Amino acid sequence: MNSHHVAVLFPGQGAFYKDVLSTSYDKYPQVASVFVDIDAITIRELGITISDVLFGSEQAEIEDLLTQSSSVLQMAIYGIDVAVYKILEAHGLNPEVLIGHSFGEIAALVSAGAFSVMEGAQIVCQRVKALERLASSSGYMAALQIDASRTQKLLELIGDHNLALAVENHQEQTVVSGTNKLMDRVKDIAAILHIPFIKINSPYPFHSRLLQPVVAEFAANIRHLTQRPLQVPVFSPILQRYYKDDDMLTEYLAQHLILPVKFLSSIQYLYSEGIQVFVESGARGTLGKLVKEIINTDQVSTVTCLDPKLDDLQSLDHALTILDSQGLVTKVLPTPGGQGLLQKMTNFNLADFLPEADPELFNAFWSEQRNQLFSHVLLHIKQEFETFQQKRNGSTLPLRTQPEIVITEQLAHSQKSEPLMDAAASPQHQPQTVSDQQSFSRATLFQELRTIYANALEYPEEVFSDEVSLEADLGIDSLKQTELLTRIGEHYHLPPRPANFRLSQYDTMGKVVDYTFSLLQQGIKHSRTVLMSSFLPPRTQADIPSTETHIRRQKSEPLMDAAASPQHQPQTVSDQQSFSRATLFQELRTIYANALEYPEEVFSDEVSLEADLGIDSLKQTELLTRIGEHYHLPPRPANFRLSQYDTMGKVVDYVWNALKQTTMVKASR
Repeated sequence: MNSHHVAVLFPGQGAFYKDVLSTSYDKYPQVASVFVDIDAITIRELGITISDVLFGSEQAEIEDLLTQSSSVLQMAIYGIDVAVYKILEAHGLNPEVLIGHSFGEIAALVSAGAFSVMEGAQIVCQRVKALERLASSSGYMAALQIDASRTQKLLELIGDHNLALAVENHQEQTVVSGTNKLMDRVKDIAAILHIPFIKINSPYPFHSRLLQPVVAEFAANIRHLTQRPLQVPVFSPILQRYYKDDDMLTEYLAQHLILPVKFLSSIQYLYSEGIQVFVESGARGTLGKLVKEIINTDQVSTVTCLDPKLDDLQSLDHALTILDSQGLVTKVLPTPGGQGLLQKMTNFNLADFLPEADPELFNAFWSEQRNQLFSHVLLHIKQEFETFQQKRNGSTLPLRTQPEIVITEQLAHSQKSEPLMDAAASPQHQPQTVSDQQSFSRATLFQELRTIYANALEYPEEVFSDEVSLEADLGIDSLKQTELLTRIGEHYHLPPRPANFRLSQYDTMGKVVDYTFSLLQQGIKHSRTVLMSSFLPPRTQADIPSTETHIRRQKSEPLMDAAASPQHQPQTVSDQQSFSRATLFQELRTIYANALEYPEEVFSDEVSLEADLGIDSLKQTELLTRIGEHYHLPPRPANFRLSQYDTMGKVVDYVWNALKQTTMVKASR
């Protein structure tokens, strides 16, 4: 049979069972490869490795994941779908079309080449984070054993727009989503009409308008990802058509949360187009059963790759045997270069490795922990190789040529040897006067900026290549990126960013360098200082103002533009008790008013900085960065969320609490 009669199905919710892929981990390197990529994202975003959950000593049940960590379950389902497809692909399967059911569309698009495995994991993470803003008890989903027409009439009987016909699975099964109260009414009516009602294990009422509040946030958080042309066609049961290369995939993925899934008509259409074999790339085989319900003919065959009734290694072997018999795959593949890495690691000689260990005890340990340890080793190998690759490429690839501007050789050398320092540790700033000018190229600027970023983030310099994505590859979120751009702008005396500036347009290190270099080329400010002369002078706890004289001075001399800031001379204050929240509020409203050229009166406790005053997150971050340095506050915690400080009063409370903590720490010493 021709491979072009084959469709691969990617399941969504519920496609998981305990010990799935655990015995396949050693045999199929595609499994480890996929989950190493996923772990690289989940360590950063969720603080865990999915491999530990799937391949550790105590694999999780789906019920436990639903109640304790739905985010882990979503990522596990995504990883399983993609890993199975990688195995099929490695054996030569060449399908005509990929089709994802609901959440499974992410895995389908990744498998088709639109996004990398790591980018797909980022999409899943952002989806999870957006959904977590909703109450998980806000509603649920249930399957009804009736057709779409009868389901629609039942919903019309209740007459509430918060109920939705979410999924059409086959001719006699639909799925309904809604609030808890409304779904309970559907259940009662279904019981009266003798319609089977099966509640679905799903943490949210997907494919209903109840998820509308998170659609925009989800779309915004994945919009920076660059999609690639599809290498295999993907048919969407939600859009009821094939994806096109000019589709904005991230926007559609966000809209999927509220749009219905029409799996029934999608399978009917693909069958009419000649598809006869449906291979399920995921766990349980549910979609294959739906296909047989939809197309009840011997002309159609379905293949389940992971059947929970079998050991997963046996199940995959059985699936490959069926596909091999139809000429769709090559079941036995040669291992390039002899034994694979995992086989070599598995078969090492214990006597050579740990001669003093008790063999029985170690074998028990090895049997229990082997797969988990492999994941960590492979992740470390991957990270080290990428660092090595970036270092090698950085030393051999030619840098782009750019027109030059001039700066002193003395400055260039001192800048490299004394990178941008944290304000708290910075000495008094004394600009240097320079006469001996040498050429300052983009290459020099690139080296300076990568040193600055490396020191600020405690990353090795080698990872900052031209092409590296600051967030996708290095995990530098938008808040930290904005802080760094603010410091760079002040450091090089760059002009204020324009009102239409979009951080997402400068998502790689090369783009940041180009942006900075283009402004320097304009000749706005060519002279620079060794350190951040543009920073607001740091204040120690003893510098906190307490007298009316200082408050009046603060009003008459508000927080100045860095370029105009005089040399800081700290005041010694003895009476710190008189510095209250009210005093801090007055100082901060003066600072914000002067920085934004707003009247002070608009900065009340309750005023919303963005909704009422139009101060976007970029400007809010800049102001918080300056305030932090001005009051010598500790670094913001890793879980800091700007959205939690959306009013002037909340900003004041945040600074006030940070100042009190600093005072207590100092007093304890």
